Amino acid sequence: MTNQNQTKIDKEQALSMIAKGMSVIDVAAFYGCSRERIYQVMRRAKVKTLPRSAWMLSYPKDDDMKKRRVMATNMVGIARQRGTLVQQPCEICGKPETVAHHDDYSKPLDVRWLCRCCHQSWHRENIPLN
Repeated sequence: MTNQNQTKIDKEQALSMIAKGMSVIDVAAFYGCSRERIYQVMRRAKVKTLPRSAWMLSYPKDDDMKKRRVMATNMVGIARQRGTLVQQPCEICGKPETVAHHDDYSKPLDVRWLCRCCHQSWHRENIPLN
């Protein structure tokens, strides 16, 4: 008797999805299982590290950029607490759970609301400006 909670995962497809830049969370959502289950598949396949997505590899390492990113993120958090910035549904797909995305960190309150999937897609295809 098989455990119904254990979803059948195509190991090659799952590893290919991760190699193409999908997050473990997204692969787990695709298969309807937990992240731990995907990590288990990766361990069995002896995949030791997750490949970095394209945007992370091209992301500037300069400290100024990091400071602007942290400042912009903090300012969004403060504005949301004060009610001056209100979370919206995803601009692309309409999902209600979203994150604030900055196209340009030098404009900290100029954000686009994207769901996790659309946000990752954006970063796979683009590089932040500042």
